Amino acid sequence: MHFSNVYTYAAPFSSAADMPMRETFLLRVIKARLEETLRYELDDDTFLGIMDAAYSSNGSGPLPYGPQMGPQMSFRNYFEKIGYPENYARIQGDAACHFFVDSCGIFRGKKTSAKCYDSLILHIPHSGTSFPEDEYISEKCARRLVDNASSVIDWYTDELFVQDTCDAGIIPVIFPYCRTYCDVERMIDDPMEKKNLGICPLRFKITGPDYGFNRMEGCHHFPIINEADSFLQYQEYHHKMEDLLLRNGGISARTLLIDCHSFSSRPTPILPDYDADNEVDICIGYNEDKTKPSEMVIGTVLHHFRVLGYKVGVNAPFSNAKTFNTLAEYHSLMIEVNKKLYMDEDTLEKKESFGRVKSHIGSLYGKLMK
Repeated sequence: MHFSNVYTYAAPFSSAADMPMRETFLLRVIKARLEETLRYELDDDTFLGIMDAAYSSNGSGPLPYGPQMGPQMSFRNYFEKIGYPENYARIQGDAACHFFVDSCGIFRGKKTSAKCYDSLILHIPHSGTSFPEDEYISEKCARRLVDNASSVIDWYTDELFVQDTCDAGIIPVIFPYCRTYCDVERMIDDPMEKKNLGICPLRFKITGPDYGFNRMEGCHHFPIINEADSFLQYQEYHHKMEDLLLRNGGISARTLLIDCHSFSSRPTPILPDYDADNEVDICIGYNEDKTKPSEMVIGTVLHHFRVLGYKVGVNAPFSNAKTFNTLAEYHSLMIEVNKKLYMDEDTLEKKESFGRVKSHIGSLYGKLMK
């Protein structure tokens, strides 16, 4: 509460009819809670004096000014000033301090804020539609590979998440090649290998359902991709990301890695049992480990999209966020956008709504950076 002089509220506070209801209500609520802490009723002048002591202390947080003493001494001095014996003034001052510090959180050393990052790394691994030049992959074969993988390519996410003008602290990292050549999101010995969706999805002949990545007319059969080349790309990309995180994150979590994706509104090899009846517009994912952002950050992201009218899922239908093997401290958050919001999934063309969705994503970044 920001009072230039708290005593100007004394008279109207004693007569609610002369004071706006919202101010009377807030003061009465605080007074009642403080009385519960002190275990006795306060007259209005004493209560307002305590509020003035709170305002005049050098606590950090929402109070704008920082005079000369901490909250504990400020309260003790006030109670002595109004005639409490020294020992009792100390007891009551400590109790009042406990109320404002622990109950209200006004004097926390560091205010919880979503605007806590020096840099945002936009990690965009699945927008690529090209293949390295290779004697085994003709232009025709490459087109077929992309056509057959169209449902799992994150179309246009390299444009959707990267704004036309970016703050210097926003760093896009875009993997250039199609994920059916190398999927840099996967782990070593990834469980998805069993579904032919590992680091190099083209290297195994599928014995179960054919997801369309391999059996294509006019292309070499098996293997199409050189596994060693694909894995080398994977290693180089991870080393690049680990170095980037170390340079930007360091020993404190000053960097947020945003794992940028889109997902189909239909079942795909990635999510064959996708429930279209309960689909969401935006999916937010995070890990339950040291890379998890604060609840304030997560809540800010959820609120940002919900207030814009999007139906938001949390770790559903996709969960977690990409992490890298580095000593750097950083946070990681996945944002998945339903493709139907910005593109035609049959023609693969952008919709008129593309620009609006892009601006909604871009307007989030300013809420996360210092």
